[in-house]
Amino acid sequence: MKFYPGPWFYNAAIIGFANSVSKYFGNRSVEYLDDGTLEIEDKVMSLLRKPVWEVIDNLPKSLQPPSTSGKGQDFIEEAPVNAWMFILETIEFLKQPGNAGKNFLKKIKNAEKHRDPFELFQIVRSRYFLKSGPFANAISAGNKEENVIGLVTKLFCGKEETIDERVHCSLCGKEFNVPKDPDRMFMDNRILKYAASSKDKFPGFHWGFKPSIPICPECLSILFYGLLAFVRGPTGKYLFINAHSFKLMKELHKELKEIATKRSVESPSKVFIQSVLKQLFLIATSFSLWSTLTIEMYQITSDFSRSSVTYIPPHKIEQLLGSEEISNALMAMHSTEIFEHFIQNDIGWLFNLLYLLTKYIISHGKGSIEELYSYIGSKNMEHASYLMNDLQVLICGMLYNGGGQMDLWKVKKAAMSLPPKLKEDLAKLSYQILEKTRTGSKDDALYLIERTFAAHKTILTDEIIDIFDEKNDETFKLKLYTFIGRIFEKSEKGGEEE
Repeated sequence: MKFYPGPWFYNAAIIGFANSVSKYFGNRSVEYLDDGTLEIEDKVMSLLRKPVWEVIDNLPKSLQPPSTSGKGQDFIEEAPVNAWMFILETIEFLKQPGNAGKNFLKKIKNAEKHRDPFELFQIVRSRYFLKSGPFANAISAGNKEENVIGLVTKLFCGKEETIDERVHCSLCGKEFNVPKDPDRMFMDNRILKYAASSKDKFPGFHWGFKPSIPICPECLSILFYGLLAFVRGPTGKYLFINAHSFKLMKELHKELKEIATKRSVESPSKVFIQSVLKQLFLIATSFSLWSTLTIEMYQITSDFSRSSVTYIPPHKIEQLLGSEEISNALMAMHSTEIFEHFIQNDIGWLFNLLYLLTKYIISHGKGSIEELYSYIGSKNMEHASYLMNDLQVLICGMLYNGGGQMDLWKVKKAAMSLPPKLKEDLAKLSYQILEKTRTGSKDDALYLIERTFAAHKTILTDEIIDIFDEKNDETFKLKLYTFIGRIFEKSEKGGEEE
């Protein structure tokens, strides 16, 4: 069966489902294709639809249920293999750090000792299918225990009565027989709580509360696996990175999982930045569709009631892939705020931050600390000069569409090559030059520099003249900020050595 990328929650479900199939049936049963699609062997899909008891001898050993009786036996005689695989994988998901408390983990341990499949499902149901879970209305608390197994069978692609009518699935596009039970046929945000819109956060959900989206049995059963593709982030929210290629999503999920578990990572956005940037480097030469690629990170609250999204459009991905300098600068700065304003192409905000950083450095750390805090949420300016340099590189890459670093290097070299006394006097005027540059008074800034050079009987170099010949106001501002910052850095260090 072939799967095509669709809405984010469907993509998450396919990733969770494919990971589970690969685990029990081997990597060859799932193929991630270069066109972004994914294929799972038809014989595996067929096996997953059948009752566990009917095909128990054909199942991989790790998927064969234990000997049981009573409700457990009833469960494996009626419920499809797909449901049993979901239960086993969800139990493992619950065991991951942060997904369940100590008391709940004790319940899991006791249920595993009893080796009862139905009891294991009831554990999963109590966590994810009741009031606070993501599937609260799929098998709600109002259903009697004797009806639960039948509901599980319906939801996980087991046998069901149909009528003589066919419709197309809204997710995979395949035709399917309309089920006799109309509630089973439609998909809405009552089934997946986290896929619904969130007030003031994520209003762009593409369906309303009225059930109207037809969904085939295979897609419905797979949707529950979306939970297994979520990674618990450092703030307790669940994270998923969405793209238009399952092959890429698989790698991003693997990278996200590895980075999110590190204690040094403080926020979901930092997890996102690191995992996306690192993975983009790996796919730059092998992923043929990167020029049209979009990437999103979804954050789902721990109670599955709210969702939010961070989005990277294609032209920004093209910049990230095309400029190692931009990517390295973003990774070095580790700033969620800077990353988000880069994505929004908010060059004005980035220039204001560069101005504040330069001002902070030339004032010996006495100026603009509160303003800097309002921008980047930190008063720790121990590495302010490194942050300033990385920000210069980032803005340069944005202005030159990934290039321009050589021009920036020439400006820095011109500042470094000046005689020590000249640099010292320029440093004294650095605040005035900075303010003239900020307000766009190019002639006044040039006058201050020319006067200082004349006092030292030194001719302006071509590199400095080129700064003032720059016709683009933003490029002029970047170059002069860079010149001032470099002069002051070197002058200050020289003074300390004396």
